[in-house]
Amino acid sequence: MLRILMNYAKVNRLSKIHPIEKTILFLLPIVIIGFIKESTLIISLNILIMIMIHVLIKSPKTIILKFTSGILIFSIFTSISLIFDQGLEYILILILKSISGSLCILLFTITTPIEDVLYFGAKHNWVSDMCDIAKNMIRFLILIEDEYLLLLNAVKSRHGFDTLTLRIKNSAKVMGILFINTMRRWKELREAVDSRGYTGKTVYLERKFDFSILRLLLEISYSAILIVLILILE
Repeated sequence: MLRILMNYAKVNRLSKIHPIEKTILFLLPIVIIGFIKESTLIISLNILIMIMIHVLIKSPKTIILKFTSGILIFSIFTSISLIFDQGLEYILILILKSISGSLCILLFTITTPIEDVLYFGAKHNWVSDMCDIAKNMIRFLILIEDEYLLLLNAVKSRHGFDTLTLRIKNSAKVMGILFINTMRRWKELREAVDSRGYTGKTVYLERKFDFSILRLLLEISYSAILIVLILILE
């Protein structure tokens, strides 16, 4: 899944748009909607807008449905305990916020390569070290995911998940082997990095982005509309 999202972000039609624009359009509404306490109309409006953008850029339906349904199920189960204290309306708002946030985050994820985010972060000294660590960890996470899928397919091919007992037993084995191999691989990666004289600083290639003042004004206007609606309806 991680590799698919990263690859899709590089070929998406919005991948060349400036990350600042996408941050304002996709991530800022999450913060704004976080202040909503009663109105479901504003959250529903944002959900509708984000769905329309997903349709326009032809986002992968399988990933969107899988991620959003997972967030929906999680939010429902975690909100059950609040029904008697807060009421159904409060639960509905929490669920709508979860769906809205997941759609926004997915849009940012599948339209913005992680390298672009790290590229801008590395320009600031107070987060440059974190960006360097994240840059190195991305490759490591991809290796872990590949090894996990390899182990999972190996167990499935031997009918290792046919019964509940086998599923529990073999899942523990897969996790154990994955942990051991991860520790071994980390040692190998560290030796490889040290042997190449790595100083701890990552070099980022210069990037060119498509920046539009008109688009930026429209994105800011959308956030302003959300704020106005909150002031009126809340």
